[in-house]
Amino acid sequence: MDFFNRRPSESDNPQPEDALPAVPVPDEADEQEAVYEEPQVTRNVSARMFDTALGAGSDLEGTLHSDGNVRLDGRFKGTLDITENVLIGETAEIEADVNAKNITVAGQVRGNITGKKIHLLATARIVGDITAEALITEDGAVIEGRVSMGSANNITPNLPPSTADHGNMQ
Repeated sequence: MDFFNRRPSESDNPQPEDALPAVPVPDEADEQEAVYEEPQVTRNVSARMFDTALGAGSDLEGTLHSDGNVRLDGRFKGTLDITENVLIGETAEIEADVNAKNITVAGQVRGNITGKKIHLLATARIVGDITAEALITEDGAVIEGRVSMGSANNITPNLPPSTADHGNMQ
């Protein structure tokens, strides 16, 4: 009950993120010796890194379209069509095709992943095909599927010809 009775402190009411810290004003006597230093502004970047987030313990099914950055830590089933970046957290369980500009995977994905740059962390587990211009994998990441490198927009799978086509090869 102490939580409801306490008075708010300055840490409970942070300054707006665009507010500059207070800069002391020099006295007129010190003005000649005063050197102006650019104030250091610390911005809360983490609050703006992701436009959409699915928290751990959450379930969502369907198609997710977004023009911003998306973070997934819960369970998602369907299709992810993201214009910018996707972070699939360590607790995430994704059963979907994932299409995004840049994709970082720390959790589990069952589906195809297509992006410009894909980064698989050590805890990543992928069951599906990966198509990327650049692929980074850490030791411990698991991929059960094919990996195609090149332009993510113009890749066609290089499949071996079927046995019926062997007689027509020139």
